[in-house]
Amino acid sequence: YTLQTIQNAYSRLINLDRFAIKMDVLPFNQSGERFTPSEFFDHIRRDIETFAPKSGCDNDTERDLWLSDDPYTAIANITLVDGIVGNLADGDVMCTQYSECCWIFSTLRGLAFESGDHPVSGNRKFGYNFDEESGEFEFYIQGADRVTRPWHNLAVFDNLIYDQGADFWNEFMKDLKVETLRLQGNVSEISEPVSLRPNWNRIKDKLISDEPLTIVPCGN
Repeated sequence: YTLQTIQNAYSRLINLDRFAIKMDVLPFNQSGERFTPSEFFDHIRRDIETFAPKSGCDNDTERDLWLSDDPYTAIANITLVDGIVGNLADGDVMCTQYSECCWIFSTLRGLAFESGDHPVSGNRKFGYNFDEESGEFEFYIQGADRVTRPWHNLAVFDNLIYDQGADFWNEFMKDLKVETLRLQGNVSEISEPVSLRPNWNRIKDKLISDEPLTIVPCGN
């Protein structure tokens, strides 16, 4: 495997997105007590296949690592759309950063006769925020990526892969809501998704530096 960096991708557009769900009452765990914020976040990670169907680890070694207390370097496969010919809508990712508050998946290039290229190149962060005063818990997913190869994003379907990704993460949040309600928690809202697709050349210097990104230029 090799990491697919956003700098070496193909698309002139970069996808910047954020999806979030907020809860004012956390659900019950198996012991019959309310999850703490960190416990529920860990529950989401370990049970991620519930919210991302057709995705998961390819072997027991990677699965055991992912389910451990420190999943750093675990490799998983995520399928955005089932039934697409070839690997246009699925690919491997690695957990390249992990802490109690968040983890990051980075896209991987596998063997050509197995997973091959991931359709996008970049990183996706999964994390949570908790407001001690209000008791509100927010789980969020945010990503920055670009289409990897020309054949992943034919001109006639300029935003196809990005749209498929947005649909996938929206469904993830809906499934998380169902799970939360099943465990007798309460969802206050699924936030309006943020989806920006500016021109890569107009934004790349900010993204690969340590400078804060406060303005995203419009247009292609």
